[in-house]
Amino acid sequence: MLNYLSIIRGAVQAIAYEEYLKEIIELAKQVITPSTRTDYPPSLSTMGRRALYDNLDRDEVLALEVDREVLLNKEHGWIGNHFKEKKVRIALRKVLNDESLITAILEIVKLQDEYQ
Repeated sequence: MLNYLSIIRGAVQAIAYEEYLKEIIELAKQVITPSTRTDYPPSLSTMGRRALYDNLDRDEVLALEVDREVLLNKEHGWIGNHFKEKKVRIALRKVLNDESLITAILEIVKLQDEYQ
């Protein structure tokens, strides 16, 4: 009887683990191809805007304000240029009031092709 319970317990754990792996696979697919998500507002039509939205507590208005400030203030070759990056940082202070958040968002923005 004890062996039978051990076999059942093992089977239940295997099923739970299999379900866990399926969830991990789905999450990984979303990371690899985030554009397959369908819960973005229509105004977030670019990968950069979606990255901002995802990292600004899903605040659509704030994501669009950050997007606007970056686009208006970035200059050609701004990434890696201390003075040009500082200009974008100062612009972000208009809409974000937390320096650590500004630093994090600036790093996210640098990784998005549309802000290059």
